[in-house]
This record gives sequence, C-alpha cells and structure tokens, in this order.
Amino acid sequence: MIYVTDTYPLTLHLLDKHKKLGAQARRIYDRVVQEKAVIVIPTICLVEIMELTEVGKLRLAYSLKAIIHMLKRSRFYQIEPLTEDIVLTASNIPLIREERDRLIVATALTLDYPLITSDQWVIESRLVETVWE
Repeated sequence: MIYVTDTYPLTLHLLDKHKKLGAQARRIYDRVVQEKAVIVIPTICLVEIMELTEVGKLRLAYSLKAIIHMLKRSRFYQIEPLTEDIVLTASNIPLIREERDRLIVATALTLDYPLITSDQWVIESRLVETVWE
C-alpha cells in the first residue's frame, strides 16, 4: 500500500519517536521499515523540516541533505515534487487555509493515496482519506 505523509508524522519517524504516532500511522511506518509499504513525501514537508531546523525547533541526528539522500536511495520512500496539478488541486480546496496543509492534502488527492496526518482540520474536512489512530 502507498500513503502520503504529513510533516509531523514524518518528523516523528525521523526522530525515532514512533510511540507518539497514532496506532495506524505507527503500523504504516513499521511496514515501510519492513519494506511492505511506501511513503510518499510531498516536497513541502521537506521545506517545513528545513525551516524547523533553521529556527531551532527541530534537531535531527543527520543533516537535511543526508536525510534526503537516504530517502531517495530507498524505494520505500518517494519524494513527490510540487507539480502544476498539485497546485491546481490545492486552489480548489480553500477550506484548508494553511497553504502547506493544502499542498499536502492536494498531493494526496492528486495521487489518490490516503494521508497520514494528525491534523484535526484535515481529518474533519473529509477531503481526503486520512490515517492516524
């Protein structure tokens, strides 16, 4: 199975804080480690991680460059570029006001994959199938 991830669950995974993930999200990330599932990472998630590390809100064991290299080497992680289709899809979902969340939701909608997220606005919007608990 293939899933799109939001930034927060990806960050928990990178920090090896799996206990903070919802039960379903934890199982999915475990399946990725076991090479039985694929996680799609919207490029905007990497931008958010970059910004969080730059302002000191996130400390990773490896550089962003090393993390991106590791993700790209694995066939169980896919970095999804921000495309015109994703932007156009995002423009049609003004219900979600935060632009990064809109782009992440739009990525899941464009690719037609469930979204791993704990974001209540996104879950309650029911715009996309979500996975967490």
